[in-house]
Amino acid sequence: VQLAEAAQMALDAAQMALDAAQGPDARLFQTACGACHMEGPVPSATAARVSLGLSSAVHADRPDSLLRIVIGGLTPEPGLDARAMPAFGAALSDVRLTQIARFLRRTLAPDQPEWVGLPEAVARIRAGH
Repeated sequence: VQLAEAAQMALDAAQMALDAAQGPDARLFQTACGACHMEGPVPSATAARVSLGLSSAVHADRPDSLLRIVIGGLTPEPGLDARAMPAFGAALSDVRLTQIARFLRRTLAPDQPEWVGLPEAVARIRAGH
């Protein structure tokens, strides 16, 4: 029960951080990602509803996993009850991908150091490395 309560507190804190975020990076995230990754007044049937605040990709030492997911999307394993995420690599420029990754790291993993070399990481992931 304590673990569930701690997880819910972390989810609530992450949602509050996303809701309170301001500035161009926050607006970009809210516009490009918010329909699926933020709570809203109308629940979305396609929404991930999995808080990015608990995502290992946001808390990882390197941005590679997060960038691969945003660029290439996620396809659930057959038979698993998991949600998919479409690829956004074609829709988001390198600058926008960098802004979103930087925003998520600063907002949802404030206890972690900033990722260094985000633009280079975006280029490397786009190149398939």
